[in-house]
Amino acid sequence: MKIVHLCLTSIFDTALAYQDNLLPKYQRLAGHDVTVVATVYQKTDPHSGRMLKSALETETTAEGVKVLRLSPWLPEPLNRRLHLFRGVSRTLEREHPDLIFVHDLSSASCLALLPFHRRHPEVHIVFDNHGDRYNSCRNRLSFLYTRYLYRWCVARRLAGIGERFYGVTPGRCDFLRDIYGIPEEKISLLPMGADDIALDEALDGGWRERIRERYGIAPDDFLVVTGGKIDRQKNIHLLAGAVSKSQVEKLKLLVFGTVSEELRPLFEQLNSEKVIMAGWVPSDEVYRYFCAAELVCFPGLHSVLWEQALACRVPCAFTRLEGFGHAYVPGTIPMEEGTAEYYRQLLEPLADGSRQYAGFKQAAAGSERDMFRYSRIARKVEEDVTGK
Repeated sequence: MKIVHLCLTSIFDTALAYQDNLLPKYQRLAGHDVTVVATVYQKTDPHSGRMLKSALETETTAEGVKVLRLSPWLPEPLNRRLHLFRGVSRTLEREHPDLIFVHDLSSASCLALLPFHRRHPEVHIVFDNHGDRYNSCRNRLSFLYTRYLYRWCVARRLAGIGERFYGVTPGRCDFLRDIYGIPEEKISLLPMGADDIALDEALDGGWRERIRERYGIAPDDFLVVTGGKIDRQKNIHLLAGAVSKSQVEKLKLLVFGTVSEELRPLFEQLNSEKVIMAGWVPSDEVYRYFCAAELVCFPGLHSVLWEQALACRVPCAFTRLEGFGHAYVPGTIPMEEGTAEYYRQLLEPLADGSRQYAGFKQAAAGSERDMFRYSRIARKVEEDVTGK
């Protein structure tokens, strides 16, 4: 099957491990001919916030996925809302796809799919959506634009040509229905997940012992792991404060990722023997840290790290958020509050050897967690399209 991915609403960097990288990767590994049609933007400047352009118009990933980059119609600040890029229709005609997978239907360039579909009605077209009430339509202007103008002018027309509209969480499935007006019968859950290759290497390579030795963590310590982009919304500073002040000697916290400037003074005051700061970790090594843990804990808003941790088959604790029910599988603790005292009261009994933890560990080892592997996710898309 020839598969073309349209990634026109964000940057695309072949070195990253986002969903729009990993889904094409595992479709290619399954034997399909895969092309990613992306924007010319590759990175975001950490100082100015401006998007930086790739020097390459065409490149190929290590797995053999071809990447084609398109130039914008409009200047960057304006195009961040409309996502209009040159040559979408021409590129699709040249690639002759059997399946077009559109990442995020909020690009006005998706209108190029309408005449393409009339010319090629046999081509399967599916969309996914990463927007929800936590990250989209957060002010009145944005809500009115998306719920009324974009829905009427674009989304309702895409609903007529799309065979399937995937939300990557249950809440994002609801967003497709409530905000974009997509018919319920066309909406399905397609969760984000883990890179099988990096995951299997972490599971089989003795990384539990190596990570603990690297940071001076004893084999019998109750190690909690967390990380990512560490800002106030993630509540990791509260979790770290709870562990730092805990009287349970064996309770330790390992934090990877980059701490925001605002929170850095708070972390510098913590007990460094109980809270270990690992700094930035490459995305393919994150699984090793999860596999070294007794518990992976994310006390704030959702990130793709949730699904990656679930795939590692370790007990997890996540904030209970409306619309993220897919993450609360067996072996997962939904956290009801967001205070340091709540986290302390949750963790200390687990670290003290309660029978409850043994139950979480056994439940987390179940095969249900394999739904978060990208090999399974890629296979689901193929099955949905071909019916096989």
